[in-house]
Amino acid sequence: MDVRGWRDEKDLVYFLIITMLLSPISAFAKYQEVYFQDVKIGLESMARNALSVSLNGDYLVDGALFPSGSILNLSISNGLVSFNGKTYKELSLVPVGEGSWIRIISGTKSAKYLGRMSFKAINNLILPINILNIEDYLKGVVPREMSDTYPLEALKAQAVAARCYALSNIGKHRIVGYDLCDTVHCQVYGGYDETKANSIRAVEETKGIIMTYGGRIISAYFSASNGGWTEASGNPWTSQLPYLIAKEDTFDTYTWPENPVVLTVIDIDSRLKAKNILGPNDRFLRIDLNSIVRNNSGRIARMDVVYLDQNGLEVIKTLTKEQPRTAFSFRSALYDVTFDAATDTYTFIGKGYGHGVGMSQIGARNRALAGQRFDEILKFYYDGAQIESLNSKLILLNTNKDKFLIGEEITANPIIESSSIDNLLFKYELYKGDNLLIGENILRISILNISFKKKGNTL
Repeated sequence: MDVRGWRDEKDLVYFLIITMLLSPISAFAKYQEVYFQDVKIGLESMARNALSVSLNGDYLVDGALFPSGSILNLSISNGLVSFNGKTYKELSLVPVGEGSWIRIISGTKSAKYLGRMSFKAINNLILPINILNIEDYLKGVVPREMSDTYPLEALKAQAVAARCYALSNIGKHRIVGYDLCDTVHCQVYGGYDETKANSIRAVEETKGIIMTYGGRIISAYFSASNGGWTEASGNPWTSQLPYLIAKEDTFDTYTWPENPVVLTVIDIDSRLKAKNILGPNDRFLRIDLNSIVRNNSGRIARMDVVYLDQNGLEVIKTLTKEQPRTAFSFRSALYDVTFDAATDTYTFIGKGYGHGVGMSQIGARNRALAGQRFDEILKFYYDGAQIESLNSKLILLNTNKDKFLIGEEITANPIIESSSIDNLLFKYELYKGDNLLIGENILRISILNISFKKKGNTL
């Protein structure tokens, strides 16, 4: 779309505004390219030595047509997938028409899947690999990562976070033939469930929307609850990302339902051994309460545990990063601890659930209930991140006049397809002949006020 203005040849200006669907940074372009490609999901949770597959719709099974209603029974034979008396290194299922899906029954587990499917023999198990577009994939992720009963705006925030994770982790399992797995190692994916209508709607209404920082897609971490304070990413982990900082979150007031947690010395000894913090022949003595150091969020950053080793020597073990949470199998590291010498017990009272980095799902729910939109929720939890779209379009460019002079201010109002997006990358260009005189990017969607100081004529 272009706007032209002229008075005479010496003052002739050609003004072009372009909707940039890609960031000028090449890393951003990579995500858009990947976005329009199918993603391969290794269904590790469904891997088994025998599977039953039912077809809803016609499918090509290794090139042969199988009608809707067919049931395929797969098994392992000599390290290969066995079906109908033949063995395969990889057996493919391709839907013939739109709206088809298959159901896989793996032991007591059953799930529906859209898209294509291949079955490979790995470690003497049949591993299904679901091949589908990323939006259909997200419809099977969102209701597993967040309750489908949550408000729509919270689910939309979850959908954007999950999309960011998927796009920035494509190829994580490339070495074994797929992009992502269906477990907590990546994102929990449970296939398609049409009863999860709110989650499906959340994915559809945020189609193509992502978050970036510095032109790169963000690591959109999230947890169940931050207990009232988000955590800076560098505290539990090694990398401090500028958009994952510690700050108060008044919309998350979750406390541990088991408060207070009272543990004896023997209880703690068992927990530390179960997490391999102590060896089988070590014996827990005490927590050094004076050693406790907290992060700005209030979470415990450092704690010394004192024990006797197998030689009877007193040893100090320092817990850092995520260990103050994981070593005791607690919901979070945001807790207070006291010791009662009379009963030889420790009492813990805590808040939050998970690492607390990024979006709090409970906080997102409460913010949505208070009337916040998904983009407002995301901007709080991912500080300074830009919300952008990989597939929005410029519909119309309204300007205050059709003709303008050098030095005159132009008012331009871009109208885009996705009105919920706050930030898209626009570019304006001024040409003289075939030569580009000016070309600048604008990270805004609102009124653009531009005044040209150079003369241009034709493209």
